[in-house]
Amino acid sequence: MQPYISNLQSMSEMPEWLRHVSIGSQIRQIREALGMTQQQLAVRSHLQQGVVAEIESGKRKDLCLTTIARLAEGLNCQPVVQLVPQRKIADMLDEKSTALAEKIVSASSGSAAIELQMPHRSVINSEINEIKKDILEKHRSSLWRKI
Repeated sequence: MQPYISNLQSMSEMPEWLRHVSIGSQIRQIREALGMTQQQLAVRSHLQQGVVAEIESGKRKDLCLTTIARLAEGLNCQPVVQLVPQRKIADMLDEKSTALAEKIVSASSGSAAIELQMPHRSVINSEINEIKKDILEKHRSSLWRKI
């Protein structure tokens, strides 16, 4: 496994307060904690008060980064944009590589079964593990091909 994967966190590893708070809710909470009105934030952010109200209420969801940056500046905050995997990367890779390796081995085992030469399950498992290792070390992009 590549070393940078261990640096990536999944959603389940993030603090609860970062997981389920909408951008509008964050803006409202910070604004209120600062004792600022929507109008004051709008002026500081070069936006209309109605826009701030729509963002905070969740009516306006698809915010561009420029708008987020303006609001952050108006709140004396630093915007942080991150992509966070839904699950641990290692778990996703293990699942995908296992499925692909099983599919490859199944294709070759099928013809062996027709000829009544089906290998023992331990041999099949060993073959799956070898193919999995090869996929993860040399052919990781094959996990994401449409088959």
